[in-house]
Amino acid sequence: MARWKKTDLNQAAQFQRKREAVLREAGLAFAKRGFHNTSLDDVAKALDVTKAALYTYVTTKQEILFECHKASMDLGDAALDMALALPGSAAVKLEAFLYRYIADITGQHGTFAVLTEIDALTPEDRVTIIARRDDFERRFGALLKEGVADGSLAAVDPKVVIFSFMGTMHWLARWFDPEGRLSSAEMAREMSALMMRGIGRPVAAAG
Repeated sequence: MARWKKTDLNQAAQFQRKREAVLREAGLAFAKRGFHNTSLDDVAKALDVTKAALYTYVTTKQEILFECHKASMDLGDAALDMALALPGSAAVKLEAFLYRYIADITGQHGTFAVLTEIDALTPEDRVTIIARRDDFERRFGALLKEGVADGSLAAVDPKVVIFSFMGTMHWLARWFDPEGRLSSAEMAREMSALMMRGIGRPVAAAG
């Protein structure tokens, strides 16, 4: 595997590259088969290395899951930050967020982490992830309320929208095929448009 075998980097860069490869491969496996059905042996086999080699970069499956959660939440925060900084209505910002986040989590740098498996985290890691999730949901909810206020979004319960939208996007990890008919960008365009049709208001109605 090129990203594991590559050697034209200094020692620190090689370590980081290989650790990222472990996290990504494990995240893909967790997404496809589930955390409890995936072993470090499965990850080692996918990377064509020994299980002992993996322990140079990670110590436990829980550590990998925690890092995958953090990476996916980083993508969500970055997408939301980008969207909130845009000019225009809340609907414009929401659609930009949906597109960016879907493209990122299904793209080359996405982790495909199974964010529904929070109970598999250690108690300490779970507290950290839940705190970040709550802050994200607060900011997302504020955007939805802004959309209701400016008339660009339908008057729906923000909690329902957040749970529905995030659940839909995270479930992509279960069935999206990077080698399939649609690219990550095409999938992002289709999915974001579909979700916006459920909450957006026609221009005439918004006016």
